[in-house]
Amino acid sequence: MELRRMLGGVALLVATCLMIAPASAQVSTMKRGAENIIMAPVDVVLTPVVVTKTLQARLEEANMPVALAVPTAGAGIFLYSTLQLVVTGARLFAGLVELPLGAVIAPLDAVMDADLSTPVLFSTEGTEAVLRHETPALDFVSGLYYLRGY
Repeated sequence: MELRRMLGGVALLVATCLMIAPASAQVSTMKRGAENIIMAPVDVVLTPVVVTKTLQARLEEANMPVALAVPTAGAGIFLYSTLQLVVTGARLFAGLVELPLGAVIAPLDAVMDADLSTPVLFSTEGTEAVLRHETPALDFVSGLYYLRGY
C-alpha cells in the first residue's frame, strides 16, 4: 500500500511537470527540483558503479605499484562511497527545497512583472554521468561522477 502511494506521488509529480512545462521560466526551478527528487535514489543504486569507475581512473592516473594500489583502493571505496552518498543527500535536499519553491514562485511570476529568479541549488548540467536521457519535461540524469576532478 505504501509503495502504491509513493508511485502515485511520483506519477503526479511527473504529470504536473509535463502539464506546466511551457508555462513560465520558474518552471525550470520546479523541473530541476523534480529531477533531483526522482533521480537521487537512482544515484544511490549507481554508487558502486560510479565509485568503481572513479577509483579505476584515479589509480590508472597515479600509476601506483600493486602493493600500494590495493590498500589505496580499499580506503578509496569507503571514502568515495561516503562522499557520493553525502552529495546524493544534498541533491535530494536541493530537490525538496526547489520543487515547492518553484511551485510558489511560478504563479507569482506569471502575474507580476518582476524577475523572481531563484538560485540553482544543485545542477546536473555539464556533469559526466552513467545515465543521461533528456526529455522536454524532465532530464533523467543519474550516476553522476561528482569526484572525478578531485
